[in-house]
Amino acid sequence: MEKCRRLEKALRERGVRVVVDTRERTPGWKFNDWELRGVPIRAEIGRREVEEGFVTLFRRDLRRREKVPDDAVVSRVFELAEEILEELKRRARAFFESRIARAKSRDEVEKALARGMMVKMAFCGREECAADMQEATNGGKVRGVALNEIESPEGKVCAWCGRPAKQIVYVARAY
Repeated sequence: MEKCRRLEKALRERGVRVVVDTRERTPGWKFNDWELRGVPIRAEIGRREVEEGFVTLFRRDLRRREKVPDDAVVSRVFELAEEILEELKRRARAFFESRIARAKSRDEVEKALARGMMVKMAFCGREECAADMQEATNGGKVRGVALNEIESPEGKVCAWCGRPAKQIVYVARAY
């Protein structure tokens, strides 16, 4: 417990929220409980960690453990926090991108929307075209314009009507 309290104090001094789990439960039960609570980094300190001068840090996002020397634990917690944030951003971006279908034709737009995807497409910008698309796709609406992107509407045609495109848009159904 002495080692736990020293680490708790060192982390609190750096602004980290810390809980030392002193409940009379098995380690496995405690690990599961903290996992269910969503704690991103768990420090495990047992007899071996005390004897050998390290702390086992468990990283929830990748489900990995690593042994960290006592004198490097605090700095490693901050490094892990940054790594976890970057990993979560990467996963979120990948998930978001996986839900976007690129469409070049009316048929592709209809099929993607029917599968629950968001569609990125060249668009003419006409209200009549948007209304026709919404009616034909059971609610597919332009939800946003792709701004500040490398992709340009120049030389492209509207995926819905075939007229010259004025913008790249995202189309989706509300759910």
